[in-house]
Amino acid sequence: HTEERPHRCDLCGKRFKRSSNLQEHRRIHSGERPFTCARCAKAFKTPYERRRHALTHLAAAAEKPFRCGEC
Repeated sequence: HTEERPHRCDLCGKRFKRSSNLQEHRRIHSGERPFTCARCAKAFKTPYERRRHALTHLAAAAEKPFRCGEC
């Protein structure tokens, strides 16, 4: 419950309360995207971004009953 942020990014100096947040932040600098969508193979920095993206497939399927044979 303190405002202490002991985990510091060695590249930009930004500080974080949890080491997991620092690990996630480092992907901004590295460009790493380890979380891929099982349907389209698009890659994301966080599991949250991947889950949010997955909803686009559900919405697209409901709104578009016909499939393109090209894409």
